[in-house]
Amino acid sequence: MLHFKRGFFYFCAEKTSTKAYLQLTMPDTQTRYYGIDLFRLIGAFFIMFLHTGYGVLPEEYTGYIYLSARWAVPFFFMASGYFLAIKITQSGELPLLSIERTLLKLIALLLVASLVYLPFVFLKKQSIALEMLFTGSYFHLWFIGSLIFGNLIIWFFYRIQQQKILFLLAISILLLAILSDNYTEKGVLPDYTVFRFMLSIPFMLFGVFLRRFSRVLSYWKIFAIIVLIFIPIQSVEYLFSVKNNSLPQLLLSTVLLSIAIFLLAASLPIRESSLSVWGQKYSLPLYLYHPLVYAFLSFSGGILYPEYKPFIVMFNPIIAFVISLLVIIFLERYMPALFRLLNGDWELKQQSGEK
Repeated sequence: MLHFKRGFFYFCAEKTSTKAYLQLTMPDTQTRYYGIDLFRLIGAFFIMFLHTGYGVLPEEYTGYIYLSARWAVPFFFMASGYFLAIKITQSGELPLLSIERTLLKLIALLLVASLVYLPFVFLKKQSIALEMLFTGSYFHLWFIGSLIFGNLIIWFFYRIQQQKILFLLAISILLLAILSDNYTEKGVLPDYTVFRFMLSIPFMLFGVFLRRFSRVLSYWKIFAIIVLIFIPIQSVEYLFSVKNNSLPQLLLSTVLLSIAIFLLAASLPIRESSLSVWGQKYSLPLYLYHPLVYAFLSFSGGILYPEYKPFIVMFNPIIAFVISLLVIIFLERYMPALFRLLNGDWELKQQSGEK
């Protein structure tokens, strides 16, 4: 077992197993991490970089814009695993009842968001496929289905007490995803989207591991330096991998950068603020519904400013983020029932026979 001492990541090694890593109850009792909440908001903003074009901006620049946002999805997966770790018992069990509410919310989100985007499926003349039950009706909803899948897989391996196999499975998925996206010829491995759907498993598991460092997460300056180091490393790897894939989605350096950003967020010594509250409450609906704002901007831009549209499109993420945030805040204040519905916060009847 690893015993943390006073120094940064100083530890003494006894007989350590993968199972021991995954079974420990996390020592801290802190319920809110304002740095993580803040970076949820930042992450939601950066995800908007991935879902739009940039008009007249040259492709060599747009590639780096997309690259700068690749850390956001792994960050959200790790945040889910970080808070899932609280539910692991001292004996290394993860009771199904402890994740029931999370699963119900995710299923509700996938259902509601899929219904919201269903008209776009018909407008684009896309066929209704069985896989939409797991990935949702629109391109970005795979993330919710992946979270459901990740929670269930992690619960299953904890239930049968095979954490070591879970660890090996997670590492295999991560490596295969990196290889299929960047470093193998097409057809050698299954398509990257297959592994992408399973990425919740390794990144959520990273979140479980990182929770162990809660008592030594006071070195945010070091994590900030690590982030600054990995940003140019990611750019160098991008230049190398671009030969095989013009728009890589998951590089090895992206994985390491995402972990460093998450550690920075978890260690930031900040207090609650409006931004952290917005991150806590609005990051998920921002992710789910910002494509609606992009559709509105595309439609209105073609009518209101057609000659300037190629230039204005470059600022789409900023414009869409502001509009999305304002609309969500408006819904919360003046249409709370609709806000809760869109956010998956359905009121569940108690099991005590309440009507």
